[in-house]
Amino acid sequence: MQLPGWNPRDWETPLAQAPAAVALRSSALQRFAERQVESRAFWDVDLATGIAFFQEARRRLSAKGPASAHHLDLTVDGEWSRPQAFLVVEPAQSLSDGAARVASSGYFDDDNFPPWDTWVAAVSPRQGYEQTPGLLCWVPEWVHEHALRGLSMNPEECLHWAEIRDDTVVWR
Repeated sequence: MQLPGWNPRDWETPLAQAPAAVALRSSALQRFAERQVESRAFWDVDLATGIAFFQEARRRLSAKGPASAHHLDLTVDGEWSRPQAFLVVEPAQSLSDGAARVASSGYFDDDNFPPWDTWVAAVSPRQGYEQTPGLLCWVPEWVHEHALRGLSMNPEECLHWAEIRDDTVVWR
């Protein structure tokens, strides 16, 4: 499956077990991510446009930035097949109550967004639902427990595990 702009080896990823609240929130992408969230672009059908803008900013910054630290065992193929390596956020369904932020030690923010360095692509709404698109996000293995705790404290159920099968994002 081709997801333009997503290759975990290209990201500046703090892999030294940084606190969940700051890990995977690169300062270089902060203003681009905050602009998308503050403009509420991710809350409606413009999610695809917003994530495309964000991906382009990430590509530009990666191209001119210093070499980033990589985990040598991290591969796209490996992440595709790893259970619970991806989740989908439905921004329009978020209560923005901060419960997932507290439960996940800051991995999710008050609006239920995971760190912006994990944002992958806009995906179609859940099958059978006429809602807005979702935001596919990568969940690195070393923050999985934080994500799991956040999902367990998400009463509006705007966070969903996802799998990639036959080039399709399958919501769980």
